[in-house]
Amino acid sequence: MNKKYIRTLTTNIIVAAVYVTITLLFGVLSFGVIQIRLSEGLNHLICYNTRYFLGIVLGVIIANVFSPLGLIDVFVGTFQTVAGLGISLLIFKKVTDVKKRMMVNIAVMTVSMFIIALELTYVFGLPFWPTYATVALGEAISMTIGALLIYQINKVIDFKEKI
Repeated sequence: MNKKYIRTLTTNIIVAAVYVTITLLFGVLSFGVIQIRLSEGLNHLICYNTRYFLGIVLGVIIANVFSPLGLIDVFVGTFQTVAGLGISLLIFKKVTDVKKRMMVNIAVMTVSMFIIALELTYVFGLPFWPTYATVALGEAISMTIGALLIYQINKVIDFKEKI
């Protein structure tokens, strides 16, 4: 194995661990109809380098194992993350400025929360639109806080080069 591969793998394992830790530390906010999953801010790492994708997705999978919704949340939550980040990455081909990428990422991930709203509607029999409103708002808040933090942390740790 080459050094770059090991560095990328190690970094992604750390990203996944941080995602899980933040999610579980703020568990009361991380799951349910009203959720502000602060770990979602780590989604902005892909604005710097696409190789963070794996760590983010792995973090979502592991964190959702602890979801009160059970196994369905592992699959649906992971699908939502993969779909949202995938769409963001496609748009990033036309957007190179990090701040603009973060705005795109906030918008895409917030809109894609309709998938989580559908899951909650299915599991709990909740009305779709109010459920979508609460999870989308929570995602917008998490992603905005995350953008501010990740942008500032990048000034100390160069996310583009550290993987």
